[in-house]
Amino acid sequence: MIIPTTLLILFGTTLQVSHIPASFAASVTTCRLEFDKGVREVYPDYGLITGEQFIAQYDKSSCSVISSQAHEASSCDGVTTPCSDEATSVIRINDTTLHYCYTDNMAPKPMTATLLPDGTYSYTSGGLGVVCLNDASKHSFVSLNQTDQILYVATDAKSQSSPWLNYYYLSDQRSLSHVERDGSVQNVLGMFTRGDFLYTVYQVNNNKKTNRITRSCKNERTSGTEILTYTYTDVKCTDNIDGQDVTLNRILAVEYSVSQDKLYVLTTQDPVSSSAVYVCAFDITQDIDNTFDTTQYYSKDEKGNTIKTNQVKLDCSKSRNFAVLSKGVDPVTTSSVVLRTQSTNLFAFSTYESAGNLLFYLISQDTLYVYDTRSPAAKGRLLSEMVLKETPRTMSIANDTIYLTSDTSATMIPTTWCSYYGQDPVSCVGAMDPSCSYSKEHNNCVPTNQCTESEDCVQDLDAGSFSTLFPTEYTFLAPGSVCIHDMFFADVTYTYFPNSSYVTTTSYRDCVDRPSTTAPVINRAPALTTLEIALLVVVGVSVAGCVVLGTHFYICRGKARSCHVCPSTPFLEKSHSGKPPSLSNDKTAPPRTADKTVTSPDSHHIVHVLPPVDFRKSLQEQMRNTAPNSNNVRSNSSDDKNPIVDPGTPMSTADPRIGTSDPLSVSEIVVRGDESSAQHAVVFKNMSADQDADGQSIV
Repeated sequence: MIIPTTLLILFGTTLQVSHIPASFAASVTTCRLEFDKGVREVYPDYGLITGEQFIAQYDKSSCSVISSQAHEASSCDGVTTPCSDEATSVIRINDTTLHYCYTDNMAPKPMTATLLPDGTYSYTSGGLGVVCLNDASKHSFVSLNQTDQILYVATDAKSQSSPWLNYYYLSDQRSLSHVERDGSVQNVLGMFTRGDFLYTVYQVNNNKKTNRITRSCKNERTSGTEILTYTYTDVKCTDNIDGQDVTLNRILAVEYSVSQDKLYVLTTQDPVSSSAVYVCAFDITQDIDNTFDTTQYYSKDEKGNTIKTNQVKLDCSKSRNFAVLSKGVDPVTTSSVVLRTQSTNLFAFSTYESAGNLLFYLISQDTLYVYDTRSPAAKGRLLSEMVLKETPRTMSIANDTIYLTSDTSATMIPTTWCSYYGQDPVSCVGAMDPSCSYSKEHNNCVPTNQCTESEDCVQDLDAGSFSTLFPTEYTFLAPGSVCIHDMFFADVTYTYFPNSSYVTTTSYRDCVDRPSTTAPVINRAPALTTLEIALLVVVGVSVAGCVVLGTHFYICRGKARSCHVCPSTPFLEKSHSGKPPSLSNDKTAPPRTADKTVTSPDSHHIVHVLPPVDFRKSLQEQMRNTAPNSNNVRSNSSDDKNPIVDPGTPMSTADPRIGTSDPLSVSEIVVRGDESSAQHAVVFKNMSADQDADGQSIV
């Protein structure tokens, strides 16, 4: 079981795993886009990236920037006070029109982007000034109510006389706003609509660092300029830590889950730097709406004294001319802690749902964590973590992709890292990752939400038990993908047993798609061509004939002998004992039987006449050392400008023996029987002169 899994992100490349078996090596592919200026945020729904003095359109499939707009030279140069020259608050009004804001040193300017027929945007000055409400600071949110065509904008208010929340009706260009009079808004943390209401969460800039949540009708039925249904109250999460009730009074980030109908809050205690971070869940109906509907509200009596008064539940279908009481007495409170982390430096998170399971992705300054919250009692289980090479600024999840921004880049990472486990069923099942399942059809660990109904996908999220899912032997083939020495593929058959152990069997097959050249290359050294082989055979036969005839005339002195043999010669009688030499009588020769794991079709020859060869060295170099005549083999000395082999390159990652001291015997090589092939040429080239391809005597 591998829990948690630690990965190292290599931006713009593939992420290679390290402690999975070599034959199971997999990768997680990322897309990284670099920019000269600081990056602010990614808008996946629009395919846009905003940043310092620019806005850019990107294509995720090709990992490239399609179009971009650079804004005027920075007006923040030389400015020592807080300054911002960024594109912010992007909102799409229709299929062809986008509006956004360019801050321009706290003097925001509205901009418009128009989608052209070729799929790119053109950018012009002017547009909806409402998207530049106040100063369009770094804590701003924009949302569009498509049904009622109302644009909502919330941003930090820098004075008690400035509006921080605005409704803009596109139909009649009417605006409604709210001014925060009880302390200024410090950080806007989130905004979302649900049912008849608009909700916002923010921090108040006062000594208590109070967290607040607001609720107002998302469609105000009034002819005035003020949001009349605006109500708010404090919000907090409590937990029992070591037997003591603790209030988590500092909210760091929020996210509304539509599927869960809950508001998730990343929260901690003050001081933030030394307190662990938690995730709390607020049920919208029970925790939030019920509080707003039942709490008393502060009001003034006729003498100006503050009193508590009951208020009728808001009815958003009614028109009104007067504002309701806004400040609630009872805070919105929950004790539902769904996740307890051990980290103190988390600052952002996103949720991701896979096959009905909710996962939490959280980031710190250098790490991305993934938590599962299936078990309420466990308060979260760390599934995996990814070490980041750059400090992230923001994170969001959309379309099964994680979007991260840093100072100079935007990076896109798949939400599921199932390919990390590759074909290993034990690790895939043992990870107990809801987003990953093992496919028996494809013999691979795949994203759960990509499993089809006909595909046999399995997982055990409770125990990660391999034996439960695989009560009997499970076997699959991992075909080799690298043509070793331009000769053969090494295929590995894996057989897993219920106790999670496994055995492998290696077989070899000829490379079907070998490159065809006039001078075949074996391990970077030129082999003999068909013509060269034919010439060598002719020359060899001629030389052998001459030797035989010369010996016959010399020993037999020209006398006729039956079968051209001179049996009375003592030397020949001693050497042959009346029989031709046979390889089977040579006790030093290797066994003729091939490895049991080797497939040997009838059309193939098994090479079995050479000593064992270590393929981590050059095939030709070792054959040169064993052949009687090695003059025709290239040297691999240190002064050779073109060495034959790279000693650091293993023969095959599919063979479990590679990287060990056990040499791979030539008896395991299966080569095509075509004598014109480069493989067979090597066999003949390095074979003893008195043996044929089957190892039989030719004298």
